[in-house]
Amino acid sequence: MQSLFCQHFVRSGGTYANLKFKELELIKTVPTDSQPKQICFHASKKEFYVAAMNDAVDRGKNGLSPGSLQIFSLPKGKLLHREPSHTSVECLVWKDTIFYSDMFRDEIVFFDLKKRQVIRRARIKEPELYEEGRGHFHFMPKFIALTPNNKQLAVSHWLGGISILEIETGKLQMRVPKFCEHPRGLHYNSSGKLIVLCYGVPDGPGKILLLDPEKNYSMIHQILAGGSPRHIVPTGPDRALISNLNSGQIYEFDTLNFKILRQIRVSGQPNTIVLDSDGSHLYISLRGIDQLAVLSLDQWKIVQRYNTGDYPTGMAASPDGKFLIISNFHDASVNLYKIIRSK
Repeated sequence: MQSLFCQHFVRSGGTYANLKFKELELIKTVPTDSQPKQICFHASKKEFYVAAMNDAVDRGKNGLSPGSLQIFSLPKGKLLHREPSHTSVECLVWKDTIFYSDMFRDEIVFFDLKKRQVIRRARIKEPELYEEGRGHFHFMPKFIALTPNNKQLAVSHWLGGISILEIETGKLQMRVPKFCEHPRGLHYNSSGKLIVLCYGVPDGPGKILLLDPEKNYSMIHQILAGGSPRHIVPTGPDRALISNLNSGQIYEFDTLNFKILRQIRVSGQPNTIVLDSDGSHLYISLRGIDQLAVLSLDQWKIVQRYNTGDYPTGMAASPDGKFLIISNFHDASVNLYKIIRSK
């Protein structure tokens, strides 16, 4: 969920306004808990955060084994803190709080990064639907996005629509009923409308939808993209890039006029995408072929490829433009890269 930081650096020029991406240098591979999913950075702290699912081992009468949120130092990769969860999947850092989705508890966890403690566990379902214990879920929260006023969180549900949570209290403000199969990536455009990527597979077609918050998040436009649109990152006020995992494509998207401007097929199942701080390149995790690809936006072609661990999944770039980290889902590790730049 690095788009907040990338958006800031693209618009303001950032620390590396006069430096361009050149290449990636692998610093080290850092062991993590099982099935590391997404990675997040803080705007100023020298640390990074890994949401680990750990949902495919040690199955027993109590359900699935616990996942975690792990905090590591940067750039040494020393484990600083481990917060147990049930099944952590996605994260978002805002100020000194990290929000992460605990998928099999139907919760968004609010974690204080200064005090190193959970502030609250926001349930995304009504109390009458809540069941204590593991493995009892109805919605499976995935991606998290800040609303334009920075007072709420929008959360996509793998098994439903979306929820809107109040940040100050964690209270569920509203739930939007299911409108497509497996909504994932979320992004509010400059007019305040919400773009939702619908993964679809295996239960329906991949779609890109536009919802209107002023009309109870009703759908006002849709694009039947096919494949599995998954991740969206802004590149400017009215532009974004979208990955489509099962069609093997990257789209440049007009978020205001809601249309695909151009596309490129990169194959290898493009999963998470991250914009470089100078806005010139896009990093792409290719989980189907165990690679990290670099797309030049000016040339609109892949200019570099790097081998990763098994099943590269989550990825994030540090706000200062110095580091890139990618998670190796099946290897229980992350690769920490230094971003080499040139004038």
